[in-house]
Formats: sequence, structure tokens, C-alpha cells
Amino acid sequence: MIRKLLMIACLLCGVDMFAQSRYEMIYDAAKFPDQPKKWEGRESYKMPGDPMPPFKVITLPWVEFFFEKDANGKPVEKQREVLPMRTITNADIPADKNLIIMLFNPGCDHCQAQTDSFTKHIDLFRNTQLLLVAGPMIGENLGHFAKAHRLNEYPQIWMGLDYDNLISKAFLYYSLPQLCIYNKDKKLVRMLSGGTPIDSLRQYIQ
Repeated sequence: MIRKLLMIACLLCGVDMFAQSRYEMIYDAAKFPDQPKKWEGRESYKMPGDPMPPFKVITLPWVEFFFEKDANGKPVEKQREVLPMRTITNADIPADKNLIIMLFNPGCDHCQAQTDSFTKHIDLFRNTQLLLVAGPMIGENLGHFAKAHRLNEYPQIWMGLDYDNLISKAFLYYSLPQLCIYNKDKKLVRMLSGGTPIDSLRQYIQ
């Protein structure tokens, strides 16, 4: 009897392993372009009323890992790309929406809390696109951050790596997270540093 129960348990575990799948954001340095050159422009993009700077943000692809049986019936883990890597530029921002660009670091507790605040109140961002931007050297840390905050469930939130010196152009880098808020005319309205309560953002996103 015990042997039968053990066999049943093993079969159930095998079925569960075969059926399960998971989604993760994967960083593959070989697929990224060369690191951007240092920005040496003198344009002003950091004062209220300044235009949104030209930018290029590259997202990581979402990959689904799943089990598939090989010729011998043994489950083998495989992967397929669900959402491909993409490049986001100024032209991708909807003309009828405000934009909030958040400079963040995946290991920053305040950045994590700010992102949690965004997802918790995502219904307030119907007229606002959120763009989370990190430095190009920390791509390996984005996957865990994206998975922890389930960012694939929120089309209002894009996240990627800065590949056109957006951080140098737009941010003062006082403390993280830092928010640059742009109106529908894509002009800078306000820059905020540190954690920002949702109540302080309402007037800019509705």
C-alpha cells in the first residue's frame, strides 16, 4: 500500500512539473547594441517647461519557461519568447497621454515601494503612461524586479534600460526614485525625488 501511495505521489509530481510554466524577463547582453557614448550635449531638459528629451529605452523580452517531453518521454525544460525585446522612443508615447519617467535601481527599497504604489493605484493612470528607466549596466537585475512586481500585467507600465543617455539629459540624480512628469504637450511639469505619495501625483495624472 505504501509503495502504491509513493508511486501515485511521484506521478502527481511529474504531472505538476510537466504542466507548470513560468514567465520571466530575461537579460541577454549579446542581443543589446553597444553601450551608448557619453552624452556631451548642452540642451536644457531639466527645468519646468523644457521639452521631453529624445530618448531610446530598450526593454527586456518576456520569456515563458515550460516542460516538454522528449523522445523518451522525459520532461525537458524549454523556453519561448512571449513578448520580444523592443525599443521605446519619443514616438511611442501616446499623444493624448501624460508621461511619468521614473529613474530607478532594482535594488532600491524606495523604488520598489514607488512601483508598488503605481500598481496598487493603476486605475488612476488611465491618462498617463509610466516609463521606468534604469542604467544600461544593471540589466541583469531587471528580471527579478519585473517578476516581483508582475509588470507584465500592467500595459500602462513600461520598463527598460537607458540607451541614449536619457538619465544624463533629464535627471538631476539627487535621490532615488526620481520622477520626471510630462504633460500631454510633452513638456516637463515637475521633477520629484524620493518616494512620492499617490496623492501628490493626482493633479498631474488626471
